[in-house]
Amino acid sequence: MKSCPSKTTSKMTSKIEKPLTSPVLSDLEKRCWFKVNSIKTVPLSNPRWEKIEKELDTTEIVVDTYAMQTEGNELFVRSVTGTSLNYILVSNLFHQYRKVLEMFPNFTNILQIDDHTFSAVVFALEPDYCQKIVIEHCCVTTQDECSLCFFNTDKMNNPDDEIFYVTKTSKGCDIIIEGHSKAIFQVKEYFTYFYCIHNKLLTNIYNHLSGDKEAENILNMEKQLYVSMYYIPTFPILYQKNSKFDVYVNCDFSEVVVRGSNKIRDKASVLVNSLHNRVNSGILFPGSTIIKKGKKLLYFHAPFTCFNNPNNEVDFIIGTTVTEGNAFYGCQIVTQKMCGCTHPHSNDKKIFFVELCAEKFSFVNDEIQSYFYYHYFTPAFVGMEENKRNRCMTNLITNKLIIRYAIDYNVPLYVPPVFDDTLSSTQTLLALSVKLQSTIKLHKYQLINKKRNTVYLKYQKCYLQELSDKLLLMVFEYLCLEDVISAMLTCSRFHSKLKTSNLIWSNFNYIHFISLTHNLTNATPEKIDYKNVITKYNKLKAWRHSLPYKRVVISPFYSSINYIMIKQSDSIVVGSDRGYFSCVAIEDTAKTERECMPLQPIAGMKYYKNSTNDLFVYFRSGEMRKYTTKSFQYESFNCNNYNKVVFSYNPVLLGLEHETNIAIYDLNTCSEVLTFSPHSVEITSLKMVDNNLVLTSSLDGTCAGYDKRTNNVVFRTQNHLCGVTVFDYFDNYILSGTARGCVRMWDVRADNFCCDRHIHIGPINTIMCYNRKLVTGGVDKTVKFCRFEKGWFGDLKYLYNHNTPIDSLSLNDDILFSGSQDGTVICTKYNVPSVSFK
Repeated sequence: MKSCPSKTTSKMTSKIEKPLTSPVLSDLEKRCWFKVNSIKTVPLSNPRWEKIEKELDTTEIVVDTYAMQTEGNELFVRSVTGTSLNYILVSNLFHQYRKVLEMFPNFTNILQIDDHTFSAVVFALEPDYCQKIVIEHCCVTTQDECSLCFFNTDKMNNPDDEIFYVTKTSKGCDIIIEGHSKAIFQVKEYFTYFYCIHNKLLTNIYNHLSGDKEAENILNMEKQLYVSMYYIPTFPILYQKNSKFDVYVNCDFSEVVVRGSNKIRDKASVLVNSLHNRVNSGILFPGSTIIKKGKKLLYFHAPFTCFNNPNNEVDFIIGTTVTEGNAFYGCQIVTQKMCGCTHPHSNDKKIFFVELCAEKFSFVNDEIQSYFYYHYFTPAFVGMEENKRNRCMTNLITNKLIIRYAIDYNVPLYVPPVFDDTLSSTQTLLALSVKLQSTIKLHKYQLINKKRNTVYLKYQKCYLQELSDKLLLMVFEYLCLEDVISAMLTCSRFHSKLKTSNLIWSNFNYIHFISLTHNLTNATPEKIDYKNVITKYNKLKAWRHSLPYKRVVISPFYSSINYIMIKQSDSIVVGSDRGYFSCVAIEDTAKTERECMPLQPIAGMKYYKNSTNDLFVYFRSGEMRKYTTKSFQYESFNCNNYNKVVFSYNPVLLGLEHETNIAIYDLNTCSEVLTFSPHSVEITSLKMVDNNLVLTSSLDGTCAGYDKRTNNVVFRTQNHLCGVTVFDYFDNYILSGTARGCVRMWDVRADNFCCDRHIHIGPINTIMCYNRKLVTGGVDKTVKFCRFEKGWFGDLKYLYNHNTPIDSLSLNDDILFSGSQDGTVICTKYNVPSVSFK
């Protein structure tokens, strides 16, 4: 240590009541000194602060840490930081109890239950000049208890305080943290301990408040996930998501969080004994040994090989909470230096890896709902090479999957986490499922033949075909979205199971993928070889179809696809009402040529297939942008605000406002030419046939044609007895789709009804006519096709289905595109133009 500057060196009297009068102290330091002395039971005598050499000095935040040791072997460590953050944000942060607890890497909020647990109490005061939070650790355990590892320290017999002060300055605010301990044996190690705690806390505060300010605007779609999981809109970043748990990381990978829930098959009355049996049988943690047995708690010790390093070890506790009627188990993986456990740990000083684990079981009607939480503190990941870090993350996630498998099926399961870059998450999970299946069969075999020597079962057939339907769905539940989509194209069995499983798809409803900001992993690679997937799919007899086509699946973004415009035979322009639009190449790996995220709701899009090839995007805010073919640059125009816009081939567009009012807007004069209301109920779709005729459909069950020359409705169809959701036209006919899945054809010239046919189950979301072909998509997730033959609907063909409702279609003689609400676009290429599908 080195001497601190003169402005931070001071002497104090031995009495608390005497005010501070030293001229070298600032007002903030005086107030902090007064509060420090006011809560101590023993007055300080002649303290001398010394600055610790380790300090965090970056462009974002500067932390200075000072230490002081009194004559009575009391240690005080103070960390001071000045930030440019808004004082209101910091004060509001300290007001919220849950957020404060989440920022502590070494404190666990557990109520005092019996002689083996502790309590963490948080209370806040609101003086006029600062905010104050005191966390008191009231622990009644002895030093040789394994529960010490919840504290990362062995000074358990004395209550310690962590005091925070926040005060407003002209440039932002200052934060002061002070830690106090009475029992000092190795002062230097405690300096490091307090420094690590303060450093982590202050950087977490900064990351929580300002680390993702820009991402708050860019990732507004994912903010809902952050709020629901962490009650804050900024930290952390979603790394991987499946239907069992979510994996989050912070910006530098120094913290990893796995959080999820599932149902346990055991009965509530036998859950605790089952947990003990799972530990004794090597299911929960293989190789664990019991350290101590208490009245309500059992303490265990086990090795941990998540990162292929035998020097990591784990101590964990299993017990029950009498007051709440719940069972729990918790563990913490530490090194010898960071843990107060008396069990001999390995002494590898290079390792700094901590895991906090907690799982709570709630009993409802004799059913068990489990909520599990794994929090890793991995500073070794900071600055690590990306490929190596991704492999470590894959090992970590797979290790958690193995534990969930073992707990769910009550069988010991161990797969050595030795992976390379070529092993995808799908292959890992398939190997895991095979291991699980063989383990279950082996246990059954041992029960039947207790006196015979059993041999490990090996399988020569397809592993997945050996799995039951229940195990097969469980494997799919762990896959990321890209692998689930790929699995659907593999064989008919996978397709049928995934099609009817709502549990698998329900967890992907609120994910919105942005390729420019997404962290690439081995589980979600940047490029997916769909061509190889299609090749495998074509070779399987169960998935063969009589239609001669080739299919490609792309996911430009995880948001509803509301617009699809064919640019060329090998590229399209797609867009979403939520503000995303891209130009995507269909060949090979479906490369995204241009992706823009204005983060404004889109009212309409139009791509002109002429010499300019310009793309026009009209936002609901009234801004219209004109993009060139090969550039991110655009021209901006200020127009009127419309909820929906339809472009025409002249400088006139249709704008829908207030659900029933339609305006004809002239782009040359930037003014409205005409406004009219053809319906009294919400308009669902509108199109301009030519310069004079405007077609509309409404939830009132009719379609209307408005002639702007006469300023009147020239025709209106008969009522459908239900709302008309969408329509299209060809020649002199109108095809209207209803909320009940029916399509009707109308003759505009004679104003007569021609024919109808029930095509979908539920509302029709999109309909398109091209060259006497009709393609429809609806809420039932299916795409259907028919031709017009002699004024009638021809043979109806089911083409394929999406995983979510279909919102857009685009068709020509050679290719068909369909987009759904999960951001998936399926491209179907026909070998022969105008194929009859017979």
